[in-house]
Formats: sequence, structure tokens, C-alpha cells
Amino acid sequence: MEKLKILFYGAGVIGSFYAARLSASHDVTLLARGKRLQNLRENGLVVVDEDTGVSERYGIGFTERLAPEDEYDYIFVTLRCNQLHPVLPEISANCSKNVVFFMNAVTGYDTWREALGKRLLSGFPMAGGEIREGVVHIATGAV
Repeated sequence: MEKLKILFYGAGVIGSFYAARLSASHDVTLLARGKRLQNLRENGLVVVDEDTGVSERYGIGFTERLAPEDEYDYIFVTLRCNQLHPVLPEISANCSKNVVFFMNAVTGYDTWREALGKRLLSGFPMAGGEIREGVVHIATGAV
């Protein structure tokens, strides 16, 4: 299988968990800012599976910005809806061909479709959890 270059735009529970899962076979970068980015750079990405109790550290890249020329095979946007609108211009200006909005979209997709056109894909994450002291605690059930 070809190794894909993937960016997760958002380093919360969902972005961190799926970045960790895909890092085993792809080149994954996690976009974070502020305190979360500082913690990731100091401690790496650590995910605890609450279903099994297993804790793992993942070797992925971190960045704090998405430049227009930063090309990825896929960008997964894993922000809360109320966090998206301020960064939509940055995502829209990027040259990557596939942008997956991996979030709950109760307000609809019209604004996103206007910004991204045919590059827009959508998905829904099947996991949940929280970040405690910089560590992602995830509960997936059957995932």
C-alpha cells in the first residue's frame, strides 16, 4: 500500500486518536496550537485505550500552521464546528486536493462547500474521550 501524507487539523481527542491509528502505515502530521502543541512537542502523542487500559506513544509530526503550499493527500479537519469558521480561509487557501470534515455538522455544509468545492468530503468519527494532563483517553467500543 502506498504511504499517504495526511494532516489532522485539530489535536483534540478525535484528531489525536485517528492520527495515532493512521500513523502505523502513513506519514501523519497533527496540527495543534498553544498549550496543546507545547505539550505534544515535550511529551509526544500518548493515547490510552480506556477499553483495554493500554497506553501507547506515537511517533508523528507536529505543526502549528497550514501554509497554502503545504500539500497533503488528505487533510482531516477534526475541530468542533464553532472552531471551524475562523480557520476555514486557511484551509480553503491550501492546495491539497482532499479535505475531510470529520465532525458533527448540525448546521449543514453550505459554507464549507462554498469554500472548498469538490475537494470537500465528510465523515463522522466513531469514538469519544477526553484529554487529561496532555494524554488522550479514548473509548471506542467496537472500533
